[in-house]
Amino acid sequence: MASGKRTVSETFQTGDEIAVVSKHRRTFVEELKVIAETMVVPLQGRKNISAMVSVENVDVAKNGKRDALIFTDCSGSMSQCMNKLHEMVHHIAKRSGDKEAEHVNIAIGKYSTDSFIPGIDVEENDTNEATLPQGYKPWNSLKETTLAGLMNFTSKYLYTSGCTNIKGMVEKGLKVLKERRRNEFDNSESHLQHLIILTDGVPDPGQTESILTTTINEGIGNDAVVVSILLLGSCVDLKLSEAMTVGTTRGIVAYADKPTELSNSFDEILDQVLKSSRAFNIKVSDNANKSFVHHFGVLTENNNTALIKLHFGEKLDSEKHPACKLALNDGASSALCIMPHYAKDENDDAWKSDAAKMPSELKDYMNALDIEEKIKNQVMNKVKTSGFEAASRLASTMTQEHESTLTAPALHRLNAFSVDLMNRSSRSNASTMTPIGRMMSASASYSQSAY
Repeated sequence: MASGKRTVSETFQTGDEIAVVSKHRRTFVEELKVIAETMVVPLQGRKNISAMVSVENVDVAKNGKRDALIFTDCSGSMSQCMNKLHEMVHHIAKRSGDKEAEHVNIAIGKYSTDSFIPGIDVEENDTNEATLPQGYKPWNSLKETTLAGLMNFTSKYLYTSGCTNIKGMVEKGLKVLKERRRNEFDNSESHLQHLIILTDGVPDPGQTESILTTTINEGIGNDAVVVSILLLGSCVDLKLSEAMTVGTTRGIVAYADKPTELSNSFDEILDQVLKSSRAFNIKVSDNANKSFVHHFGVLTENNNTALIKLHFGEKLDSEKHPACKLALNDGASSALCIMPHYAKDENDDAWKSDAAKMPSELKDYMNALDIEEKIKNQVMNKVKTSGFEAASRLASTMTQEHESTLTAPALHRLNAFSVDLMNRSSRSNASTMTPIGRMMSASASYSQSAY
């Protein structure tokens, strides 16, 4: 393929309808815009070529079924959070009136060193498995969820004792979701599921960031699972929480720094569960038929663009080298990536051509990410020194100053961040919070968006 005949950016569209996989699936025709980092790569090839992927005609239909497993840490220190947990149960019951509630299947589980719920069949030799409390039925649709059933569950089984075994909690939770995916949704990789972890502190010693993120990535595989965390206590590991959520599946970290914050913080997560029925997972297949799945959270109008790494496999003759294949993980769309020209050596004239330069669209996008990160850092410092209200004003001012250079998703995130900070200012007395407390609250709020 001659590099000079290809444009830097192209739009690909599938003309074929995708077959319905199960009764919960729909047919979609999507459009993917792929912008490669460069049209020229050295002959030996490169494993990671940055590309910007933009999904157009985003499906925002709310009728696709999805799961939300809310998993509660039941370590001994959680006894201090019982009022918060009961408030959360009341709040879940109130949200059953939302118009999207009938499409969300919800279950509340607990994990401690002694027992696990909800009611998924377990191995016969597991003698520590607790039985379900009477009146509690897991995996009701949110619309059918009743306060009486939830309270019966929490009152009888929520508090136990033990350590904060987040690794065990994650492993068990992902196993539950995989079993449900197999039994209820034809083992479809695209069935969107959320694992929401409620915890008050740091995990057991030895459960490092590397161990926990590896556990999540291996437990999810190619499946459409989004991991989020609601932090309840005053002794939390925010960096670890963000690595487990934003760093793996683009989930959300929400932080309830005061009892009155719980419902608002929980809604940061629950609103995402309700807003979209599809995951934003991009599957890239290279010339060696190896597939790589990139997890970007949920697919919405405001979060429909991401940076991915394209894999072209081993070096081959450029004329015979097939292009990578790109698709949303649910198979609803597909496209061919732009095929780079393979230069024979560094003296090849192709390196001097316009095709060898980074496309302006990608350059602008990456520049916007840098600006967004700088704004975020300055606002975080303002939160630490001056509180939420002053930080909100700074975020708004800086966002307006860079409005012409920021992308639409970045503007959406920063504007939402500014509003959230102002809301937190009205709900919290910043003078009673430590600087690190304000910092953590703001950072957790912002971390829900990473692209």
